[in-house]
Amino acid sequence: MTKIAICIKLLILTAAITCVFESTYAQFNDSTHYHTAFQSSGSINKTNDGTAYLLNNTFRFNIKKKDISLNFSNNWIYGKQNGNLSNNDFSTALDFNLYKGIPHFFYWGLVNYNTSYSLKINNQLLAGAGIAYSLFDSANTYLNISDGVLLIPAT
Repeated sequence: MTKIAICIKLLILTAAITCVFESTYAQFNDSTHYHTAFQSSGSINKTNDGTAYLLNNTFRFNIKKKDISLNFSNNWIYGKQNGNLSNNDFSTALDFNLYKGIPHFFYWGLVNYNTSYSLKINNQLLAGAGIAYSLFDSANTYLNISDGVLLIPAT
């Protein structure tokens, strides 16, 4: 079985699973909430001159509590054109806010990692942490000032 046939079968399976499950949306409230999502999409093109395919996969995980919020995501894009690798790009990100201590103040942190064949990025890392003060925080509007340190290690 060729790689293209395997990719076609995976895409058909993904489409079938997507059609079976319906999406639901909800809001965060006072209690702890966890949210997980996985999305997969892609394209396959076959012409007399050649073939190309591109797969895009995303995974997300979120937690929201009264004293913490956390967001985590992974993205992977993989593709080939005429048998040559065109994309093998991976990105992951984690950010959090910790609401403990003095009212209106909170601590934040983030980590981001990227590597991309198509953009020629090799193992790029960004990490940071800091403190912020909420000037205005309502259901529809949010404004804060923050200060922190971002670290970008040399590669």
